[in-house]
Amino acid sequence: MFKKKWIGLILVLVMVVGLVPGPSVQAAVSVQDLRQYFDSVDTKNNGDWYKNYNNEHNDLAYGESFVMQAYLAMFEATGDTYYLDKFVDHAKGVLAQRDSVRGVTDHRGLSLPAWSSSHYTDDGSRVIYPIHTGMIAQPLAKFGAIVNHRPELASYRDEAAEFVQAAKDALAVFDANWYEDDKIAYLKGSGGYHKPFNMTLAQGDVMVNIYRATGETAYRDKAAKVARYFRGYLQLDSSTNSYLWKYSMKYSVWEDLGHAIPDLSFVYHAYLAGIEFNETDMQRFANTVAKKLIRPDGTIARRVDGSGNYSPESYISLFLWYDPWAPAIFDASAQRLLNRRYVNAAELEGVALLARAQAIRVGTFGQAVVPQPQPQPQPEPQPPAATKPDGSSGQELIVNGTFDAGRSGWLGSYGSVETDPDGNRYAVNDRNFGFSQKVQVKPGTDYRLQLDIRRGTASDKAQILVIYYDAAGNKLDNYSSFTYQPQGKDWETVKNVLSLPGNVHFVRVYLMGGNGTFHFDNVSLQEVLPGSETAHQEPGQDAGQPQQPEPDVLAPWVDLVLPEEGSYVGGTVGLRASARDNQGLERVYFAYTTDLNRPWVTLGDGNLVEGTDQDGSWELAWQAAELPEGELYLRAVALDQAGNVEISSPVTVKVDTTAPTVELLNPVTQELVAGNEINIRYRLSEAAKVNVTVYDEGGQAVAHLLEAFQEAGEYQIAWDGKVNGTIIPGSYTYAIAAQDPAGNQGKADGTIKVVEPNLIVNGDFSHDRTGWVGSYGTIEQEAGGNKYLANSYNFGFSQWVNVEPGTEYILSAKIRKGDATKPAKILVLFYNESGKSGAKAFTYEPAGNDWEQVEYTISVPNDVIKIRIYLMTSGGSGNHHFDDVNLKPVR
Repeated sequence: MFKKKWIGLILVLVMVVGLVPGPSVQAAVSVQDLRQYFDSVDTKNNGDWYKNYNNEHNDLAYGESFVMQAYLAMFEATGDTYYLDKFVDHAKGVLAQRDSVRGVTDHRGLSLPAWSSSHYTDDGSRVIYPIHTGMIAQPLAKFGAIVNHRPELASYRDEAAEFVQAAKDALAVFDANWYEDDKIAYLKGSGGYHKPFNMTLAQGDVMVNIYRATGETAYRDKAAKVARYFRGYLQLDSSTNSYLWKYSMKYSVWEDLGHAIPDLSFVYHAYLAGIEFNETDMQRFANTVAKKLIRPDGTIARRVDGSGNYSPESYISLFLWYDPWAPAIFDASAQRLLNRRYVNAAELEGVALLARAQAIRVGTFGQAVVPQPQPQPQPEPQPPAATKPDGSSGQELIVNGTFDAGRSGWLGSYGSVETDPDGNRYAVNDRNFGFSQKVQVKPGTDYRLQLDIRRGTASDKAQILVIYYDAAGNKLDNYSSFTYQPQGKDWETVKNVLSLPGNVHFVRVYLMGGNGTFHFDNVSLQEVLPGSETAHQEPGQDAGQPQQPEPDVLAPWVDLVLPEEGSYVGGTVGLRASARDNQGLERVYFAYTTDLNRPWVTLGDGNLVEGTDQDGSWELAWQAAELPEGELYLRAVALDQAGNVEISSPVTVKVDTTAPTVELLNPVTQELVAGNEINIRYRLSEAAKVNVTVYDEGGQAVAHLLEAFQEAGEYQIAWDGKVNGTIIPGSYTYAIAAQDPAGNQGKADGTIKVVEPNLIVNGDFSHDRTGWVGSYGTIEQEAGGNKYLANSYNFGFSQWVNVEPGTEYILSAKIRKGDATKPAKILVLFYNESGKSGAKAFTYEPAGNDWEQVEYTISVPNDVIKIRIYLMTSGGSGNHHFDDVNLKPVR
């Protein structure tokens, strides 16, 4: 439960943030104030947060890791070992959830000292992700870096040793996934492509902190290579003296705020360790946060180039490491964090980093901060309140009700402040609970609430909702609500009198649209002096009276889980969102846009596939071919049963429905003589994962030649014709399959005929008489250049061939009729160790004047080791022609 004694403090903080401009916010809050606020929101699961969860649904990576970071930051801010004790308790819980301790295996069947997740797999198999490993292991190593260098913390050395070793063990799971040379190092995926920067840098952050904890230079050296690798992709924006970088070296999209968090954590800790980055670098990274992610109008950008919109905006606080170089980060963070009764895990770290940054500012970093009792100021006598003609006190309670100062004083991340052509500024909002202001009031008092309303895109009524709170800041059951239907399209003034019950000390005023937007301006809340006015209802206005029960004003929570940021999509794509609501969700739907400044197009409603309507997962399958090619944005929208709406942060994807093409650069059919190699050459139209596989005549895969990610270009790969190490002559097909990052597939096929080597030397006579013995016969040449033998009846043209005893051979040749009077003859003489041992003669009478193919089987006796082949006629005069003589064993 929210700790009531801190309500007053939070109100002070809220007022400070809302009313005090610029750098003075830091001067107005103390470390002790922030500590008290931190303790008041460190309450989820009774302060256990996610320490007893596993990582099946990423609760450790994207939940508990932030909590552990928060406790370390609070120790640095206060010097109080209470937070180290909390860290130890949580860290031991996290170690108990490693796969090797739980006794579970990943998708490879391995049970390793890391934290796998089944959140992204369709079949429930577990995968150990590099980013999860980095985020969970980093605070374990950092604990050692803090403890091992402070003698007064010697009692924590055993835990430090245990946690640092656990961080080492977790990193070692990815040893085989690193590319490393003498200059750079980075995580690589299948096919050797570079993993996104956040994954490499998250693990680099662990290395830096292991080095800081142990002094082991191997971790320092590898972290330095990671830093040099990252530096190579940084771009300097000279207009703001800030750094820009992409999501990865492979994608054209700029890095987004969420993934920049581990990026810049690595840079900061590397800087502390004296690795690669200097003061100039730190100022440039700080400028990226303060001048790009925090835009001039105070809104938070999605990407490091200042484009897009990020939600939740409070995550800007996770860059407070850079507060010494950019104080604006503190103010932007305080405005978004110091008005909460509850925070999520990442925001808990943000609050801790506020305290840490303030401790650095006031010079108490790492020292115990003991609260000192403050004298209570005596109230100054106040003159009687002046009464305005309308009966109000004239003392305005709404901060920036004219919106001349933008969103200053107003809470929430919905709605916007626009400007008319005449320069007048006003608020625009639709139906949500994301635009409000909390105001302190007097119990049992009447207040005039007045504002101007103009119709925007809505066709129904605007709504003004006033929620009541008691002195401790707890919401009460009763509230006031009134709606207004504008009569035209111009500004119309609306007013109502709120008669507050005696237990109301604060109110929160929500400005809401309906089924579209309304415009709001000149919002005023002033006390009505006794006897001057009673409730007044304007035409078209529904008077508000306290109602019961209290409405559900809590917006749902929703996160677009799939596809992942920066991914390519094509074909059938599965959208997946996780969403929660305190009372139940009505629907979760998905939408896209090609430009964040243009309207969103709904893709359809998701189906609840896991969990309940209060906490579950929704999915929708859609066809990428229905969307425009190129970069677009996706989001999930959750609507609860009370009509509250929450929108996820947009995810950038690239739609690619064009399949890669694979073009063969060699003949479709090739012949491979056993004992040699043949090159398969191809051209790839775009970057893709390529598989080259050889199949036998039965369609069975017999050789896998390649599985790699290749950029567009020309390639070749060799095959030696062997199947399981043995040459088996026959006809084989090969397939070159290419799959691009979006899943589109292209393919090319070819045929390779594996043949035995010809034992006849120069059987085609292209080298004249080479390999042949004797002085008879002549080598002739046709008009097309083909050479052949012309021979008569004689024993003066032959070739010796070594053979295997007891083996069958196929003897083939082409024969063409010459002017001989007798048939052609091929004579084979057999020889054993003792000499000639027999003969085999084949005669053939050509039928015409063209080349004719002949083929004979020769069965070599068991004692024969060589043969002699003669090409001749069988007698008489004249000659016949011979060509393409082949001798091959029968397998």
